[in-house]
Amino acid sequence: MTAAFDDFRHLVDQFPDLVCRYRPDGLLLYVNAAYAAFHGRTRHDLVGRSFLELCGGDLRDDVEIGLRRVQQLTPAIGVVWNEHRCRDHEGDIRWFHWTDKGVFDSAGQLVEVMAIGRDVTDRRVAEEHAVYLAAHDSLTGLLNRRSLLQFLEDELALCRRREQTLAVLYVDLDRFKNINDERGHDVGDRVLEEVAERLVAGFRVDDLLGRIGGDEFVIACPDTDHDEVVRLVDRAHSMLAEPMVGLDDVVIRASIGWAMSDGTDLAGDLLKGADAAMYAMKAARSSSRAGEAKRPTEDPGDEP
Repeated sequence: MTAAFDDFRHLVDQFPDLVCRYRPDGLLLYVNAAYAAFHGRTRHDLVGRSFLELCGGDLRDDVEIGLRRVQQLTPAIGVVWNEHRCRDHEGDIRWFHWTDKGVFDSAGQLVEVMAIGRDVTDRRVAEEHAVYLAAHDSLTGLLNRRSLLQFLEDELALCRRREQTLAVLYVDLDRFKNINDERGHDVGDRVLEEVAERLVAGFRVDDLLGRIGGDEFVIACPDTDHDEVVRLVDRAHSMLAEPMVGLDDVVIRASIGWAMSDGTDLAGDLLKGADAAMYAMKAARSSSRAGEAKRPTEDPGDEP
């Protein structure tokens, strides 16, 4: 029997997965070589200690949630699967998929758990990256249109409950097509990235930014009154007018419109209102420039 058990332990020590046995309170009874190596300890150091001590303070909640699920095992439901983060001996965080199988006494009480943990960090990172890409603009990292609309819906619901207002700023870069046509799309992309960085740096932590079109940006500003919106618009104009690093001859100007809601509007309608205000401002500026161009100049010869 002892020889067979030793052979089994030798086999388990060849596993790349983490293998352990523990009591329902988390006290370790056995660990394989991979488990000990992951934590940078010897088996002797680990056996008799709770694995809750090994996970690090910031990850302890993750592991405790998994342990509570394990403690609910019964002879009828003897296996549970968990995924949570663990920190290795070098401080790196890894994701593990755990299969925990309960061992029960004759009275049906859980007395021991056998567990196998497989490193699934690469899969989790790929999944999280896919979720990120689905919600964000790939060039600037800001929210895309779909995610921004969902955020606006959530914020409008909060406005109704808290009796607050939500302001939405719609930013459209003037003559951006000329930059693309004259300087190329690489320079155009640099301009868009620079605009995104300046807006993120210049607005408040609670404000949320999105890029919803080629050269169109939206900033959602919760709990903001009229005077604060005017200040934010002025700040945005000032930030965007600063010369670009390495592209001093590229001047960024923008038309900015805005709309406010007390939470009774739909997100799409609020966005359309800000968009309409932006186009009204752009049209007014265009008319003003056209008027100035048509204004007759004085003839010096008519001076007395």
